[in-house]
Amino acid sequence: MIRTWALAGALAALTAGCATAGGGAAEPASTAGLECRTSTPTGSTIPKRTCRSPEAWAATDAEASKGVEEIDRQLRSATGTTQPN
Repeated sequence: MIRTWALAGALAALTAGCATAGGGAAEPASTAGLECRTSTPTGSTIPKRTCRSPEAWAATDAEASKGVEEIDRQLRSATGTTQPN
């Protein structure tokens, strides 16, 4: 039991050191004119920050909406429902 707590403490100290080392090297050099969003990918507990231009986000959002509409259309045709819920 003591060994487990010692390992957990060492892991916490190690990950805290990794988070501060490098000064956030994963951050873009400049986010001027960019819109940044944070999302957590499926199957992960670690959020990911993505920065894109507003036009690129608009295209991404439009593509996502098309996908949702397609899935909804397929679901309605499979169940015989003609009206969205």
